[in-house]
Amino acid sequence: MNFTCPYCSHHTTITGPNYFEHWEKIDIAKSDRGEVGLYSMAITCPNKECNKLWLQLQLCSTYQPKYTTDWKKSTVVETWQLLPE
Repeated sequence: MNFTCPYCSHHTTITGPNYFEHWEKIDIAKSDRGEVGLYSMAITCPNKECNKLWLQLQLCSTYQPKYTTDWKKSTVVETWQLLPE
């Protein structure tokens, strides 16, 4: 994935060792926002002079396809840019 570091403005392509993502349904009783989950993304700048962490968290609505036990990410409800602030 193409990426421009917000700290050092280095243009690069991010590969596996510098990228993390995770999706998880929040397994609690249905809230006023319905069935929701968290999607997190983290990138470490590969520029050796920077190496700073970019971190984002999203609250997403979820759905469960018929005939499966898996929950899928649907619409992004809210996004928080954690790093950089």
